Parts: sequence; C-alpha cells; structure tokens
Amino acid sequence: MTLQLDQRAREAVIHGPPRKLMDGAAPTLMENIAQRVAEAPGGLIRSFQADGTLREETFADVWRRSGDIAARLRSLGVGPRSQTVLLLRDLLDFVPCFWASLRVGATPMPFGGVAHAATSEELRNLVGRLVLLSHDFR
Repeated sequence: MTLQLDQRAREAVIHGPPRKLMDGAAPTLMENIAQRVAEAPGGLIRSFQADGTLREETFADVWRRSGDIAARLRSLGVGPRSQTVLLLRDLLDFVPCFWASLRVGATPMPFGGVAHAATSEELRNLVGRLVLLSHDFR
C-alpha cells in the first residue's frame, strides 16, 4: 500500500513547523548520543549472531570504539561533506561506525544486504568519493 499525499500535504511534511527539542535534549544528534552515553555508560547494546548467540557491549565501550574509528577516519582525510558507506551486518559493528561517521562530520550511508551484492565500482558510482566501512573494519 502506498500513501498518496497531495501537494499541500507534501509541503507540510517537508516544510512543516520546526520541532521543539524535548526538555534536556541536546541540539544535534551527535550531542544527543554523547549525552545519552554519559547518562548511562553501562547501558547495553545487544546483537544476536547468526548462530543465535548473544553479543553485547556497554554504551561506553561502543562510544570508545567509535572514537578510535573516528580517529582513523580523520587520518584518512574523512570529514565534513564526506560520505561513509556502512556495509555492516552486526549491530555492534554498525553502531560504532555510524557514530564515528557522525563524530567526524561525515554522512553515514547504511546499506543493507542489497549493497553486499554490489561491487565497490557500483558503490563508487553511486556516492562519488567512497569511504567504505565493512564488517572487516577494525
């Protein structure tokens, strides 16, 4: 089923009134993530593996890993206006790479299983200058 919006409704969605921040919310996504990690560093991110086993890491550990990845991205010249393609099957690999992309000012571009079948040439054509973070990135 496809939702059809008339022109007026479409403009209201795209150009609607600005949303107010919730009380205590940080003004940017990255600041909000940092604030949440600081509030609950022992919180857990859980991921079930293909074999059914549970893998988990604390928010603080994932944040620390994202800082290490962000430092590596910066050393490669990744920063604002860069795009990072995320080909990560496991949530505990995806989240720190997503956060790292935000930390350096890049635009993370998550791709699902379809992208795993694409060649790096096809992805390069899609996004221009390609920064690829895959499940092998550590």
